[in-house]
This record gives sequence, structure tokens and C-alpha cells, in this order.
Amino acid sequence: MTTHQDFQAEVLTQLRQMGSDTSKPHGFDFYLYLPTEAVARQAGQRLTNSNYKVEIRPGAKGSNWLCLATTTLTPDTAPLSDIGHLFTQLAQEFHGDFDGWESDVIKK
Repeated sequence: MTTHQDFQAEVLTQLRQMGSDTSKPHGFDFYLYLPTEAVARQAGQRLTNSNYKVEIRPGAKGSNWLCLATTTLTPDTAPLSDIGHLFTQLAQEFHGDFDGWESDVIKK
């Protein structure tokens, strides 16, 4: 199981390997797949309350639902460990999967 410190290291390492300037703001997408629309909306409300922009839509495969959370963060100073914990906790609580993240690459 990935620890929250591992999540922080993963994000920073991957961005730096892509040549991204982690001292500048980046747009992030976080992917949370949940079993029903109702629980996707519940998780989405929690993320909205935590200042994420949220989109709920059917998942690409199967009967799951995507709760796509977006925000802008500065990776060097963002609480990435806490963010990893939040998404992992929501996935466990709502019987879903935290399927990772994507980010802009901001060149130096």
C-alpha cells in the first residue's frame, strides 16, 4: 500500500522527471471511481467543500462513476501527503478506487 509520503514523493518525482518547474502553480486532475452515481455525488460534495472543482460522469468502462476533481496547486508547497490521504480515504469510505492524478507540465 502506498503511504501518503510516497504519494508526495511520487508527484514531485514524476513532475520533475518531465521537466516541470514544481515551484510554479500547476493544474491537477484527480480521478476517483465510485460504484454509484449517488456515492460519487456524496464524495464530490466533500471535495467541493475542500475547494476542488468537481465533475461527476459515468466511468469509461463498466458501471462505475467518475468523480473528477480539479484544482491548481504549487507542488513544492502543496500538502500532497494530505491530498493523497483525502482521496485514499474517500475511495475506502465509498468503496471505490483512487485512480491517480494528472497535471500540467510547467517548463522552467
